[in-house]
Amino acid sequence: MQLRDIYQSTIVDNALNQQHQKPLTEPDVLRKTLFNSSCGDRITVSGKISQHKLNQISFKATGCIISRASANMMGNLCIKQDLSKIDSLVTDFSKLMTGEPIKNPKSLGEAQALQSISELPTRIKCAMLPWKAIYQLINQNEVK
Repeated sequence: MQLRDIYQSTIVDNALNQQHQKPLTEPDVLRKTLFNSSCGDRITVSGKISQHKLNQISFKATGCIISRASANMMGNLCIKQDLSKIDSLVTDFSKLMTGEPIKNPKSLGEAQALQSISELPTRIKCAMLPWKAIYQLINQNEVK
């Protein structure tokens, strides 16, 4: 099995076996919904933040396999992280999508499997959508 096959398997597995689906209903939960008009992807990310940390995360992602896989990978990486760490993860993932070098690629875990998407310019928006949503969620209303 080649590395590209392993990455494709990782993407499919993350898209089909999504975690963090349980809705967060507490009144202090923040939400951000984004839509990718070029593909039809839609994501709503919900999070509970306290003491500069994302303590809970939930998302509802519909659309292509790339956006759904990316959402699951993002959720797995960001839960229980300090907001500054999430900012760093978003920056690194953005660099991954544009082919820029990253100091510590292993910090992105399974999200590294999406690196091949950088070769498909029309699909970069699909992969970036969940990451843009979490970035906007943690930076809204100066929650830091």
